[in-house]
Amino acid sequence: MKRSVYVRLITSKIWLPIIAGGIAVQTGGCDSSVRDTLLTGIQTSLVGFVTAILNALFQSLATGGSNAASGTSTSQPVVQAAFDSLKHWLA
Repeated sequence: MKRSVYVRLITSKIWLPIIAGGIAVQTGGCDSSVRDTLLTGIQTSLVGFVTAILNALFQSLATGGSNAASGTSTSQPVVQAAFDSLKHWLA
């Protein structure tokens, strides 16, 4: 099924460099302490987000092995979805 133009525009990978460039241009004229505070906050947020995603992935892998014997394993769809999303973002 083909996605609409609007959906393709919203999910386009072109927005990341535009946003990064916009932040760099906007913070170029700021006071250095304000710029450092902003960039530190962005860095902390991104590191926290990636850490949470990785912890959730490994936790689902760890609990999936113990539940596999009882037949209640739900980690496989989570892992598959994570890898599919990763392939989509890196492609």
